[in-house]
Amino acid sequence: MDTRALAPREQDPDGGRALHNMSAPPTMRIAIWPLRVPVTPGSHGGSWASLPGYRCVARVDLESLLRERFLDQAAASPRQRLAALILLVRGEASQGLTRLARSHRETLEDTLREAAARLDPRALGLPAFALVHGGTTADSLPEPDPMTAIALLTRTAGTVFVAGRSPRLAGLERELAVHCYLVPVPRQEVAP
Repeated sequence: MDTRALAPREQDPDGGRALHNMSAPPTMRIAIWPLRVPVTPGSHGGSWASLPGYRCVARVDLESLLRERFLDQAAASPRQRLAALILLVRGEASQGLTRLARSHRETLEDTLREAAARLDPRALGLPAFALVHGGTTADSLPEPDPMTAIALLTRTAGTVFVAGRSPRLAGLERELAVHCYLVPVPRQEVAP
């Protein structure tokens, strides 16, 4: 190998020397198991409840939960939805929804974020990490209580739930799909 070609890179201040240091070759191995729903003949898709390698720990249908507690009041405006979520976290009755919804949106967001931060996902029995996939209302998976549902939703970004994450409110004021929270099952527990 011609070392003259490497000489200019080794003096590179951007880490060229580290690029060519192979005195300790990489030893990390990563196994990737694609997350797919098994499809059986004659069906339009599989069920997440039967996905090998993953177990569903919760199914959150926030629309259904809000409709059940507040009828159609919580869906009238984004501020009413935020107010309804605050009442759910606090465990308060729905009578204060209209009064609370008159608050400024920023106040509602700050209040919900603070209330969600007081929820400890680990104390609620949630895993440290979970994959999130959209489900359907037909799935017969476990539905958590309102506080656990809000702890799950406020610590979800994209398709990942992380219990140690600071609560985020992105998208909670909009209509939400049903979310299924999946955790990997240790390999020895997965049936071949």
